[in-house]
Amino acid sequence: MITHKPNDTESYYNRGNAYRDEVDFDKAISDYTKAIELKPDHADAYYNRGKLYAEDEAYDKAIADFSMTTKIEPTHADGHDYRADLYRSRGEYDKAIAGYSVEIRLRPDYAEVYYDRGTVYAKKGEYNKAVEDFSKALELVSGFTEVYAKRALAYLCLGRFASAIQDYDKVLKLEPKFTEFYAARGIISIHIEDWESAKLDLTFARNLRVNIVKIFHKLYKSVTDFEQRNGIQLPTDIVAMLGRQ
Repeated sequence: MITHKPNDTESYYNRGNAYRDEVDFDKAISDYTKAIELKPDHADAYYNRGKLYAEDEAYDKAIADFSMTTKIEPTHADGHDYRADLYRSRGEYDKAIAGYSVEIRLRPDYAEVYYDRGTVYAKKGEYNKAVEDFSKALELVSGFTEVYAKRALAYLCLGRFASAIQDYDKVLKLEPKFTEFYAARGIISIHIEDWESAKLDLTFARNLRVNIVKIFHKLYKSVTDFEQRNGIQLPTDIVAMLGRQ
């Protein structure tokens, strides 16, 4: 087709798609580039090329292509989503939130985008907003295990320990094989001085070869750090499990 119609935009675009499917990204990018030269407002060519740039970790080029995609086609939800993902990975959280917010307006019933935006809010320390987004995601998909786990951490950071435990209960009901969450639930139980529940969960997790000390150290430098920050004296048997340090 290209031999007979060397200036046919869709021929280059379609061949680019074929090269992409064959994982020949260099040739695909070359064809998408030619399609764009012939038709500078070809939103899908920018979008597909942007995804390949992202695969090659050429993030600046990918962001530029997704920006062109959404400029040409403002309702291109996937373009907003991919660009927001890249901003998130680069730590440009405000730009990521802006992108996810546009995507939410375009597809308000898509649970994943609320999860994504909630994750960014949590990274910024805006835990109330994170909880709101995680809760909306769960309204849309009640069995979204990862969201319960993320919301539990947000609740922990807000000091809402009972809510965090409830979310871990839900996680373990949905995915009992996720044994590290027994450790997480046990660690939250020590915040409310529920020693028996804490010991049960921590012992169970440890017996299943979960590194409970490593999980604890994601939150606190040491047992002493925990005690000083929370004003709680841990029982000696729990200290023995977690290590004083």
